[in-house]
Amino acid sequence: MISGVSGCRYLLDTNIILYPQDPTDPGRKMRAIELILLLKARNNAALPAQAIAEFANAALRKFMPPMDWNTIYLQVEDLARDFPVLPLTPDVVLEALRARPCFFLLRCSDLGGCQNLSYSSGFERRF
Repeated sequence: MISGVSGCRYLLDTNIILYPQDPTDPGRKMRAIELILLLKARNNAALPAQAIAEFANAALRKFMPPMDWNTIYLQVEDLARDFPVLPLTPDVVLEALRARPCFFLLRCSDLGGCQNLSYSSGFERRF
């Protein structure tokens, strides 16, 4: 459980919110979208403010061509509407560090489905 956010078990990492915008790996893109929609539906994930800032920076620098400002703005609005946003405080940093050993490991079985599918930091499927 994430401190200060009722019902939240997961912190969304920058890469998880960036992958749906990445056209270079359609499989990873679809898995990220699936995961984000699942976490949104379950209402059990939060988004650190740091991840939003990193998302905007990466969207401007990682993709060729870069995402335009308006699209980034709309994406950030959507994310802030869909997930509780945690301010960058020492408690949030400590929570992220506490979760580091299971970085990116989200077992869908913990979320009630997905045929015991899990995702790792490389976002490849594991059965």
